[in-house]
Amino acid sequence: MAEKLRAQDLNTEDIRNWRSIVTLLVFIITNIVVLVPFHIPIYIPRRLVEVVVDALSALRILSPRKAQLQHGGPIDGEEPDDQNGKIKRKTFLRWNFPMNFVTAPLIADLFLLAILAIGREEVRGGTLGANNISPLDIMAFFLTLAYIAISIDASGLIRFLAFKVLQKGGKVGHRLFFYLYAFFFGLGSFIGNDPIVLSGTAFLAYMTRVSSNIIHPRAWIHTQFAVANIASAILVSSNPTNLVLAGAFEIKFIVYTANMIVPVVVTAMHELSEEAKAKKPVNPNIPHARGLAEEEEGNASDDQVKLLSLEEIMNPFLDKGGAAFGAVIMTATLVTLLALNAATQNREHYPIFWVTLPAAFVMFCWDVA
Repeated sequence: MAEKLRAQDLNTEDIRNWRSIVTLLVFIITNIVVLVPFHIPIYIPRRLVEVVVDALSALRILSPRKAQLQHGGPIDGEEPDDQNGKIKRKTFLRWNFPMNFVTAPLIADLFLLAILAIGREEVRGGTLGANNISPLDIMAFFLTLAYIAISIDASGLIRFLAFKVLQKGGKVGHRLFFYLYAFFFGLGSFIGNDPIVLSGTAFLAYMTRVSSNIIHPRAWIHTQFAVANIASAILVSSNPTNLVLAGAFEIKFIVYTANMIVPVVVTAMHELSEEAKAKKPVNPNIPHARGLAEEEEGNASDDQVKLLSLEEIMNPFLDKGGAAFGAVIMTATLVTLLALNAATQNREHYPIFWVTLPAAFVMFCWDVA
């Protein structure tokens, strides 16, 4: 059966079919809409809007229309009269329908279904899975693993470690850059790129704002984004793309990591250009913000906020128990994944979220307790 499917996939005659061409065009247009979202104005009869709002109000999903008028002014699509301040009662209300990364792919799928460019087999393969790729398994796996990573982030561990890195190398610019680079790389290879980008971006935004000689934060933030994504290529669990590739080509997790670790490390070592490496460093990189604030008490409030101490802005308070427990859960989960995947036979397949779901539940119980 698998050989038959592969033979069908290699049949280039299907490319000449109009459905294949339309599918490709829809895919390109959908990606453009995702990159450049917009709104489509749709005018809906006022009576229909009132019925829907009343129904949602009865279900306690929305507040009643009278409360909306008292607190929030007119309903969307209504404008107050300039002469007497009363609200104009329009027959149709304007609704801006969003075309973004949520609605555009859904509409594209429905369109392809309507023109029969895709059918039941494609829908089944895209949801339940095909060719060793299970989308539901992948989504459940990454949602549960992401919860563990976010719990570790919420404990303050990433902010605390970043604060310590900043304290250690803050007085020497090129040393600080290297410490942050190595810190983001090491942490990103363990917990993935999402927690690094979420927490690290806010940290770098403040750091570059209070530094006296960093003109633009572009180099720091772009480097953090690049190194976090590069580091996420080491473990299969760090990125959905890694899991799709490993599943499609039936690659063991440990084999994938063993073959990726050297290219990733070499890429991280040569991420900086020779011109950037040869540039003379400027010191110090992080000034004593509190002292500057005392000297410039007459400045505006915005300047005073920028000059607050690093400790007050970063809030590097650490929940030691939560951070230690989360690190243990994450480590045990990743080790268990690698061990079980290496022990299973090639033809055996077990949903990987069977490992991450119990771990996420244990982490959830810890957070609630």
